[in-house]
Amino acid sequence: MIKIFMFIRLKKIKGKNYAYLVSNTWTEKGSRQKVTGYLGKVHSPEKKRAKTLMEFASSEKIEDFFSNNSYTEIISKLVQLELHNHGLEDSFFVLDGRLKTLSGKDAVIQLNQGFLCSETIKKLIEYNAEEDDGYLLANLITYAGLSLEKDHFVLLFEKTKTAKEPKGDFYY
Repeated sequence: MIKIFMFIRLKKIKGKNYAYLVSNTWTEKGSRQKVTGYLGKVHSPEKKRAKTLMEFASSEKIEDFFSNNSYTEIISKLVQLELHNHGLEDSFFVLDGRLKTLSGKDAVIQLNQGFLCSETIKKLIEYNAEEDDGYLLANLITYAGLSLEKDHFVLLFEKTKTAKEPKGDFYY
């Protein structure tokens, strides 16, 4: 049986970090790694603000925010919140699920404990809750560097289990 895992590897070139997507395949002979794509230059900003999702969404009841927005809209708002809290809302944008610098280059932002980039956004958008007990969604959120309170995670996970709505476009 062959198992394939993907992860992000940082490479330092001339003092700057660049991110690459690496597939890790386990075979009978052991682990085999292969770089499958370039993700972009890594930006590692400090957190400047600590605005909560409830404050950022301008919602009096967080339950209303989750019930009135689609899964994709919620993920989009979480990305916007992290960009805002790190002072990056005027430096990056997301179009069609791809994180870009203002000059249009692919970018990777090292946030919290993960990496926000086109690949991690894509994995979040494509998330399928049918065979997940919550661990995969939690890992995807963490891997993307998004911060979500436990109660909010539960609301998001419940949304993925009950919603039959189309995912919609992702932009910011």
